[in-house]
Amino acid sequence: MFLIGLAVGLAAVVLIALLIGRRPTASLSTPSEYEQFMPPWRDYVRDAERRTAEIDRLKVGEATPIRDEIDRVERAVITGSSAIVELAVTGQKLQRVLMQLDPPAVRRELANATKETALPPDATSGRITALKSKLEQVETIESAIEETRGQIGLLDAQLEEATVSTVALVHTGQLHLQTPQIEEQLSSAVLDVQSLQAALREVSDNY
Repeated sequence: MFLIGLAVGLAAVVLIALLIGRRPTASLSTPSEYEQFMPPWRDYVRDAERRTAEIDRLKVGEATPIRDEIDRVERAVITGSSAIVELAVTGQKLQRVLMQLDPPAVRRELANATKETALPPDATSGRITALKSKLEQVETIESAIEETRGQIGLLDAQLEEATVSTVALVHTGQLHLQTPQIEEQLSSAVLDVQSLQAALREVSDNY
């Protein structure tokens, strides 16, 4: 478990470093790095790369005012994409813990224990208490995973909108009119995600 988490963590560090320091022709990651993530987290990471690459492809030729605007948007998109990768790492860690806890088995055992009549009351009560505690852990992690996916989805949608808008605005020569707004929207979205990330770390650190 520790080795798997370490491998995913290292893959995330590589992905984020490449996102921040990427060059126009550089790939953000290799297939093996993607394989460290399981669905749905892998899909989020792939989308993060795709959007950054789309913005990067807009930069052609020598430095120009429009290229400066593209650079500004790209930095904002990279920051958002990096936040998604970090959330994906935490989400996957929580998902692996949840798989080990085996929620269906916990719920089934608790349901059976409440119907148990063969054991002495004290033994049954202790078992039920332990199972309820385990179920509480399961529900906490399930809630955290759901929140993680929800926040990734929101940020993912905003990054998609920013990417599509940027491509269109570059072609019409009006990117400079919207760059500050795009930066502000993405910055606000990333701040929301970072607040969630801190809370999620508290949950994941308990496991």
